Amino acid sequence: MEPLDRFILYVIPKPCALGKGVNSVLSFLDHCLKTFTVGEKCVKFHADNCIGLNKNNYTIQYLTSLVKTQKKYESVEFSCMPVGHTKFRVDACFGTFKTKWNHSEAHCLKDVVCIATQMKNTCVILVGDEKGKTTYLPQSNWIGLFEKTPGLKKVPKIRSMHHFRTTNTEPGVVYSKETLHGEEFRTEVIPAAIDVGTPEILSLAQITDARKKYTVNSA
Repeated sequence: MEPLDRFILYVIPKPCALGKGVNSVLSFLDHCLKTFTVGEKCVKFHADNCIGLNKNNYTIQYLTSLVKTQKKYESVEFSCMPVGHTKFRVDACFGTFKTKWNHSEAHCLKDVVCIATQMKNTCVILVGDEKGKTTYLPQSNWIGLFEKTPGLKKVPKIRSMHHFRTTNTEPGVVYSKETLHGEEFRTEVIPAAIDVGTPEILSLAQITDARKKYTVNSA
């Protein structure tokens, strides 16, 4: 989070990993926005161009709900960097962490957390324990929520768009454009009569024997 000059690192044990998908991304983003807040009214997000992780209609619907349904912000902007130029400050922080990790010994999650906390302005969030028996940060079914909410709209040609914005002057409406100074396209993502509810908590499947064997052999 650049305004706070802080690197938020989520440490996810394998039994608590849902994979690199929308549910995990939005669960951690939602936690971050609820935990590290200073009363801001306008927020700007920057992300790479990954369709599966962040540049998708589920993310746009979530960000739109922050303004319309949750009334958490007055405006939200979301920009995706063009292909070939997707490296930014977060990658530098990850690079620093990987360098420290490569020159340290880490035999358990406690060691990983200890290594990360040695970095300047870093906050470490442990999602769960090694065995998957305890979850410190539950993950939610955001995909299921948005798919089951009738009437939600999708941003046309979202793959070619790079800039999105929504404000409380037109709650539920998203303006998208391909380039910073390009033409804007209006989409009522969440119609006026619709409110988005709360997602259900996902239960984490225990790590399989095959996965355990793979983890040990690849260590």
